[in-house]
Amino acid sequence: MACFLETPPTPTLLRTPVDAFRPLFILLPQTARPLHAALVRFPQRHLPCYVDMWSLFLMPFALLLAIVAADDPVVTSDKIKVFLFGAPAFYSEVGVEVRNNTCLSLDNNLIDGRVKSALVGGHDVLSVQARTDRWYCVLWDNYDCQGENESRLFVPGGENNLMSAGWGSRVHGVQCFNPGDDEED
Repeated sequence: MACFLETPPTPTLLRTPVDAFRPLFILLPQTARPLHAALVRFPQRHLPCYVDMWSLFLMPFALLLAIVAADDPVVTSDKIKVFLFGAPAFYSEVGVEVRNNTCLSLDNNLIDGRVKSALVGGHDVLSVQARTDRWYCVLWDNYDCQGENESRLFVPGGENNLMSAGWGSRVHGVQCFNPGDDEED
């Protein structure tokens, strides 16, 4: 004896795979809307309860995967992640790991010469501002991380909109330093 849904799903729970696509209806072009309408009109009373059981079964694994992915440290004593964005609105993003006092060349990187803003040590501004370490980074307009003051830009606070600094698309190298690491040894 199979268990079938007799009532339509509530808006807060995704009981069928079709429900997952309902919020996307407004994003669909006019040509795809008839297909979406056919999926929505699918007789849901004929979907067995195992749809709900699978979602309950897979939920712990999805949460575990999210925890493992989020457990990747952004800041350690010997490396820090720098998030480089190709537009001020965080449209194009590349995250790079930079080791202490090491030049990271952006040559052969898709973001090379397109960096518009940077976040050091966090993926969003709040996590960057909440940091208590002493890491700071220097953005270079060359691949060797060498030169005078006009060829580098310091990012001490962790975030920088490069357009406001007059550095529109000049970033080709990143070098980060952890002065607190020297004091611990």
